[in-house]
Amino acid sequence: MSTDDRYPPDASSARVAREALASAVRADNVAEVRSVLHQYPALKAGLDDPMQPDHAFGATPLLAAVYNGNREMVDVLLHAGASIDARSHWWAGGFGVLDAEGDLAPFLIERGATIDIHAAARLGMLEKVTELLSTGPELVHARGGDGQ
Repeated sequence: MSTDDRYPPDASSARVAREALASAVRADNVAEVRSVLHQYPALKAGLDDPMQPDHAFGATPLLAAVYNGNREMVDVLLHAGASIDARSHWWAGGFGVLDAEGDLAPFLIERGATIDIHAAARLGMLEKVTELLSTGPELVHARGGDGQ
């Protein structure tokens, strides 16, 4: 499916749909996110794309919901088809859901978020860090979402 097939037929409608979703996510308005996804079901195919207009670090709607600490919105977006492991679209690298500050990490892991070396270290998961390094010692040099 091409990007153009995911959205309403004309570019103006597609832009309006993406902006409506981004606005609802930024406003932390779960009811409006549900409404926009219902009104524009084709948006579901693009939930792992960066929010429009540009959002911090090329964040996807799911990442924005995590940054807002909104569990209900996270569940709505996951149910709509967002990938829990989608990363932001930033030039230096990409941030994932477990890179966000806050108390949602156990909630996100329970829903299937992959624990990479940076997330394991940030979350104080020493056994997971040891496990990851024992199977992939090169991870000691793995770059994070900030490119470092």
